[in-house]
Amino acid sequence: MAHADLSLSPRLQSNARLSYRDVVEVRHMFLSKLPHELVNIILEMAQCWAYMSTECNSFLGIRASNSPNSTANFMISISEPIPEHTKVKSVRFRIRSQEYSSEDRSSTFFWSHYLSSTWFEASILRPSGIPRPLPRSAINMNNPLNLRKLGWTEICNPRDRNGRRWQVQANSTESLPKFHSVTWEPTIDAGEATFDDRCDLKTGKGSGLGFIQTLRAGDRIALIGRASRHQNHIYSTEIEIACQA
Repeated sequence: MAHADLSLSPRLQSNARLSYRDVVEVRHMFLSKLPHELVNIILEMAQCWAYMSTECNSFLGIRASNSPNSTANFMISISEPIPEHTKVKSVRFRIRSQEYSSEDRSSTFFWSHYLSSTWFEASILRPSGIPRPLPRSAINMNNPLNLRKLGWTEICNPRDRNGRRWQVQANSTESLPKFHSVTWEPTIDAGEATFDDRCDLKTGKGSGLGFIQTLRAGDRIALIGRASRHQNHIYSTEIEIACQA
């Protein structure tokens, strides 16, 4: 069975550079003097958005065992809900992590992300009925957690027949911890009917195609740590959501 080593339970904090109320007040101030269309242009150019940030700064080590279906699968961070009457402009994941192994990895430099067996995924938690509070510590998704009983449904990429999540970042096979920053913005769907989970071979970043378009008000974003081999050492994570009120 997959298991995790927790030195401390993750503590989640929500901080905003500009709150939703701040952005609404700025909009109302401009609307008292300017037409609606011009206000939208000004706020867009100024990137006057509300930011919500959920951080986890406690060490988490996850690894898979030798038993069947042993790939580690831990929900490690959950964002605050998307506010009503907003438009999500971007989602940024900041991760400091390391693929830990006792093996000699010097020959894998040029394929450091492609050969990785530890990575991160994102999914969407959507309220159904009256949602109850979600656990604040890392959740082992291999042990059945009835999200529906808690009033939540996990939404994966709707175009993926196998119900896979969006890939965020593959770890590097280099020995030292690395800082990763992955930003997803609304993308123009080129009519692709199938899910593409390929990540950039140089950076290990996922494209996030269709992620923001799938988000709705009330949704939460979940960051999941994975390990099919070796250990995924996670030092810190942050989910930052930028919204236009």
